[in-house]
Amino acid sequence: MIFTKTRVSSSVFADDFFLRGNEYYEKGLYDEAITDYTKALEINPNHTSALFYRGTTYLKRSRYDEAIADYTKALEIKPNHSMALNNRAAAYDDKKMYDEAIVDYTKALEIDPDYADAWNNRGVSYNNKGLYDKAIADYTKALKIDPNHVSAWYNRGLAYKKKKLYDKAIADYTKALEINPNYTNALWHRGVAYLKKGLFEEAIADSKKFISLQFPDEPSENLVGYFRCSDIEEAALFMARLINKGFYAICTDGKSGDMLVCPHPKKERSVLFFDKLHIGKTISRHLRQNKDRYELRFDEGDKVFEHIIARSYERHNDTLQESNLKIFRALRAMDGMLGRKGLPRPVSFALYKDGCLAAGEWGVIAGRVYSSYSGYYEPDAPSAGLAQVILMARYLEKRGFAFLDLGPPAGYAYKDRLGAVEMSYTDFKTLFLNSI
Repeated sequence: MIFTKTRVSSSVFADDFFLRGNEYYEKGLYDEAITDYTKALEINPNHTSALFYRGTTYLKRSRYDEAIADYTKALEIKPNHSMALNNRAAAYDDKKMYDEAIVDYTKALEIDPDYADAWNNRGVSYNNKGLYDKAIADYTKALKIDPNHVSAWYNRGLAYKKKKLYDKAIADYTKALEINPNYTNALWHRGVAYLKKGLFEEAIADSKKFISLQFPDEPSENLVGYFRCSDIEEAALFMARLINKGFYAICTDGKSGDMLVCPHPKKERSVLFFDKLHIGKTISRHLRQNKDRYELRFDEGDKVFEHIIARSYERHNDTLQESNLKIFRALRAMDGMLGRKGLPRPVSFALYKDGCLAAGEWGVIAGRVYSSYSGYYEPDAPSAGLAQVILMARYLEKRGFAFLDLGPPAGYAYKDRLGAVEMSYTDFKTLFLNSI
């Protein structure tokens, strides 16, 4: 979470650009805002507020290194700038540099022990590190300072859910929803917690309400399906219908193997148009140097598909659930079955380096669209992950695909670096249906 505050310096002309930059920022015109903050800093390099606000704008655009540089400069001028510490920590957290984030949040709290947002945000970093008890302690501290801190209630619920303390999680999500009834993420996760407890009616009710708020143009009954563990094929066909409508469909595990199938809670999509693919200098050099060592193979067969899906599950076991994978396996097995033409097909891409599997991913083909669901790279070949996505994009382009759907945009900066654009579900659906 990032926060902003305006402080005007003594330089009149610098302030003119700074204040206009603020107006652009408030309107969401971030490029124009950055230009004006930069002009203010050309006049007055020590304009702390311009540095802080430009850093915040960079952070909004996921330009983390530039944001960190601006916050660092602001802190050199004003070491006790607690909000600059908080926001630099947020940038570190987004870069998955959790230890650095925790250091900055701690410094901000030493300056201002009643900074509820910093307590909450440090809790998020602890949560990201898997230190759930420390996270819960920080969220609790934030709530003592501000009992109506809706994010702290929600985040503490997430930590309790990670610890499988579902009753406590449900209580915190409920409190967040009492404060803000439109806090849809709390509604979604409360439904998941109900599902984990086997409270199916409550889970379905929350899920349908969430989906109706996210996708109001279609009855939620058409978008939410509940299935027992023996109904894998039926669940797979329901998921196929969602995918063919342009949804990024997922399945959530419940108690005793039951499953809830519905669209992903984040409805925005990250889309990479092949003519907009941006390959940075470093990865471009890496690809040239390893041109003869890399080999991309498309959907080699069930054995490789199973290996890639298993490795992806190991790497991302917080987000990939076993029933989700079972459904995709079932959907793959249905491909080509009599009377079931037009089903989306789960496939895999494998990147070999010197003949050894270095990275891979799996997703779904529907018409001329490939949607990526998950992937991994071997720890000793970190560059292979980005190389695999680039080579996959080139492969798809040569074979007439319309675009590459990278799924929900949040949390993965590489999508922005490659030139992907965030798209609303409405716009994506139109693009998707015109492409399949």
